[in-house]
Amino acid sequence: MINCSRHSVLVSIAFVVMLALTWFVYQPGLSGPFFLDDFDNLSALDGGVESVDDLRHYLNIGNAGPLGRPIAKLSFLLDDNNWPSEPGDFKYTNLAIHILVGIIGFVVLRSLGRRLLKDASANWIALAATAIWLMHPMQVSTVLYVVQRMTQLSTLFILLGVAVHIFLRARHPNPKIVPLALLSLSLGLFTLLAMLSKESGALLPVYVLVIEATILASKNQSALFVWWKRVNLLAPTVVILAYVLYFPKWIGSYANRDFTLVERLLTQSVVLWDYIESLFDLKVHKLGLFQDDYPIYSSLWTPEVFFALLGIVFLIGFALRFRSTYPVLSFGVLWFFAGHIIESSAVPLELYFEHRNYLPYLGPIFAFVFLIGGAIKRYVKEIPKFEVVVFSLLITVVGGITWGYSSEWGDARRILPIWSSEHPNSLRAQRTFAQHLATIGLPDAALDVVDDTYEVFPHDLSLPLMSLSFSCAFEKPIRYDMAELAKNTAQHRWTDGLRPVVANLSDFIHKTSCASIAPDVANVLKGTKVFEGQGTNTSGVASLQVIAGDLMLRSGNADGALEFYFDVDNMLPSVDSATRLAGVYLRAGDFLSARKMLEVAIERDSKDGISEEKMEQYIQTFEFIDGQIEGMEQ
Repeated sequence: MINCSRHSVLVSIAFVVMLALTWFVYQPGLSGPFFLDDFDNLSALDGGVESVDDLRHYLNIGNAGPLGRPIAKLSFLLDDNNWPSEPGDFKYTNLAIHILVGIIGFVVLRSLGRRLLKDASANWIALAATAIWLMHPMQVSTVLYVVQRMTQLSTLFILLGVAVHIFLRARHPNPKIVPLALLSLSLGLFTLLAMLSKESGALLPVYVLVIEATILASKNQSALFVWWKRVNLLAPTVVILAYVLYFPKWIGSYANRDFTLVERLLTQSVVLWDYIESLFDLKVHKLGLFQDDYPIYSSLWTPEVFFALLGIVFLIGFALRFRSTYPVLSFGVLWFFAGHIIESSAVPLELYFEHRNYLPYLGPIFAFVFLIGGAIKRYVKEIPKFEVVVFSLLITVVGGITWGYSSEWGDARRILPIWSSEHPNSLRAQRTFAQHLATIGLPDAALDVVDDTYEVFPHDLSLPLMSLSFSCAFEKPIRYDMAELAKNTAQHRWTDGLRPVVANLSDFIHKTSCASIAPDVANVLKGTKVFEGQGTNTSGVASLQVIAGDLMLRSGNADGALEFYFDVDNMLPSVDSATRLAGVYLRAGDFLSARKMLEVAIERDSKDGISEEKMEQYIQTFEFIDGQIEGMEQ
């Protein structure tokens, strides 16, 4: 009893120390800024969320995935209900969630370890693995990148689902009807919660299948339980694989990518090995958010691709074939690849992102610690507790590296120049660095960065428009001729930086000495309609035409604005486009045309049902218009 109590105290102390170290390691990064997609997702808070209608509007707007990710979006309200906001609170919450995920991860790993080891050994192995996972440098871009709370919450619910599954399996080694019903209920509930945080939460049944096929595998299972696994674990896994491997579904989605479906599949084989290498080498060089410069591979016979694919097939084949002989090693391999089924397959996502390893790393880290710990115990018997020394040193090294990397994330003046120099061929890195230089009052340096980048990427229309915005904001000479740019718009193509650059430019151009060239900017944007024929999302092109119309309207050219707004209505007929046109006609005093467009708006709006409040607004507008028409007739 004394030894057991002493062990429990030591484990508890080590557990608390691990959590405290995790907080300490990420603490320097909490002072960092918002990045990239943070702005797109959190700007939905603009205007405030103070009522049920505000909440409904907030949850329904944005581009947060096909399911809307409502749980993740609701969690942002813990930090602020308005925008703009300060990043500190959001990052603190991310770190708190990360620690909570680590606690659940420890419970899962300890439960798995107890299936193979004595309780004491299982506790220490789980602690060491969890500590390495919590403080691994690859986790920084999940913890300190606010929008990746979606990944964190999805992971939290997946691990809760796994923990409950293992608990029920321990209570019912050969479950009957009621335990199987509980297993199904748990699996369904946590899968749903995980998916409502991020769609990759659908992988919970796959993760549970990996555990059942390796560490929890047994030949003495009832036919009923075997069938339960086939229906609840194997079938969803097959459905997910069929979904991601049904190539005809994805081919059309690659029109706006710089790579094809085949190129993505070939490149992902190399990417996966890069992830594995980063798991063990602990290097932070070239890590970060800007990976749009990752090399694209086009041939199976390229050595990197051929041997990467061969290695993946070997690892998965070995893990499946010897899952009974080497259950922990097989668990680590299969867990890692299971976590990449969706985001590293045919789905047309970006090629490389570190956050995709947030949960997949847990399996191989556990396997590594388990196997190394076992080898030390077996072959280094002369030094008592040598494995404790080894893992303590390893955790110290991992934590030290991540602390230093986190410190860089906490200071935009440090991290953005680093990313720019490490990724000279990343458009996003250069645009972000240029914006940073302008923000800190170095417009000439910002303009030079944009010029240099445009020479390398002459297809990116956002760059000369970004240069224009800097020139206007700081009253510097304009370096690009807008008329010439309008003639050559077709030589450019859509990039992800175009819309935010144009939106930013339109916000302030009329407040500067550049107001006179607003119509010229609108003319450049008019030429972007050719991008729609290149496979660009129609809504993206339409949004640029709306901005062009806004520029013309603020310049006093209502007819020019109407031309753009009608183009938008032809591209994407909507309630908004009809009311926008009605508004222009109202300002111009053309009340008959305004009434006609308002009727169109109501007709479109009625298809989804019009609230009483909105109908009252329509009625008031109609009454105003009819009053003006009657006054004119008299």
